[in-house]
Amino acid sequence: MNTPNIVAISTSLADASRSRVAASVVADELKTLGAEVSTIDLHASPLAGYPHADEDPAIETYQEQVRAADGLLLAFPIYNWGESGQTRDFLAYVLDKETMQNKVALLVAGCSTKSSFLAPMSVGRTLQAEIGAVVIGPGILACGDDVDREQGTVVDGLKQRLQHGAKLLHAFSSVEI
Repeated sequence: MNTPNIVAISTSLADASRSRVAASVVADELKTLGAEVSTIDLHASPLAGYPHADEDPAIETYQEQVRAADGLLLAFPIYNWGESGQTRDFLAYVLDKETMQNKVALLVAGCSTKSSFLAPMSVGRTLQAEIGAVVIGPGILACGDDVDREQGTVVDGLKQRLQHGAKLLHAFSSVEI
């Protein structure tokens, strides 16, 4: 087994983001397990919106970062039972079969209520069917009061699910094919 190189991607543009807080828990656990973790944070460096996203010079940089990774942590917000526009743009312009074919991905979604539990599955289907990634499970939801966005903390039950997801991502990304 090799030391996996994981890229942690947060597509939330919000200052205080449930998905970004949850992603940091996963990234910390991955580092504890010995993975190399790099980040792409669209809050710090957002993509140009459609229809100009394909002209954004950051796309090439992001593609190189993803191409070099063994696995992917994709953290994104859910709005009105669907992923955000920034998430859709990232999927459409950055991730493709060349960058993601047979790479492992863990999905973490931030949402206000657990009624959004099916929303990450559309992102998972896109990654699997259109891009050729291998998605671990249905995704982990970071909802409502399970995340303290101001303090950057999560409740114990969510923390355990996120750490378990990190262990799976680490294990699957460590396997050489």
